[in-house]
Amino acid sequence: MRLFPELGYEATSIRRIAGEAGVSPALVLHHYGSKEGLRRACDRHVVERYRRIKDDSIAGGMFDPSFMSAAMSESRSLMRYLAWAMASNSPEAAALFDEMLAEAVAVSREAIAKGYLADSQDLEARTALQLSMQIGLALLHEHVARSTGIDLFSAEGIRRATPILLEIYSGLFDAGLLDGLRQ
Repeated sequence: MRLFPELGYEATSIRRIAGEAGVSPALVLHHYGSKEGLRRACDRHVVERYRRIKDDSIAGGMFDPSFMSAAMSESRSLMRYLAWAMASNSPEAAALFDEMLAEAVAVSREAIAKGYLADSQDLEARTALQLSMQIGLALLHEHVARSTGIDLFSAEGIRRATPILLEIYSGLFDAGLLDGLRQ
């Protein structure tokens, strides 16, 4: 998950991956079949970890600073991989996005049921846009850090960014303008 974004898919060899993992290339091929099989396993891992973090967050972790710190630490590698994968605009990226979207819709439904999130007339579209914005932030994180000093992959950066994101999402428009836009 580190080497594909760092070196690029084509430049990342099974030999290099095996060397970094301290195993033989044959063992990697035995478990994953090919470099493409390894990529699919990485994609599945991102989706599974994303779902587990979101589930734990909804179960109360979002209110626990130690949970959030650990989640942010793990999310750094997940989001870097995800940003790399989405930037490729490949069939693999499309499949990964679709799987992430299905997970995000399921998580949103849970959050709505618990009263953490407002319901939507078009939950799938809203969730697709939210997911796209999150991936966009991950993809552009270095530019955000350079221009604002906010590292979106750090606990401190999340602490700084959260009130700003809440301002954007909830306070950007006044009530009259929102009513006009709705009409």
